Amino acid sequence: GEKESLQRKNLALSTFIDNENIVDTPLKKTVNDLYLEILHRYADREGLMHFSLLIEKKKITVDDLRQSLLNSDEHKMIEEDF
Repeated sequence: GEKESLQRKNLALSTFIDNENIVDTPLKKTVNDLYLEILHRYADREGLMHFSLLIEKKKITVDDLRQSLLNSDEHKMIEEDF
C-alpha cells in the first residue's frame, strides 16, 4: 500500500544520495558549500547530517565548522598537493 511505496521511494533516494547529496535544508546546503569550498568535494552523508544538526542545535557555528574543516587532515593533504 501507501507505506510500502513510500519506503521504496526512500530506499531509491538513499541509494543515490551520495551523488545527489541530500541538501534538503539551507543548513545542509551551507555545510555542503563549506566542504566544496575547503575540501573540494561534496560533504558525505554522515558529515552533512552531523554538522547541520550541531549547527541547528547551536552547538557549533558555521565559522567553527569552517575552522574545523580548514584544520582537518584532509585539508592539509589537499594543500600539500597544490
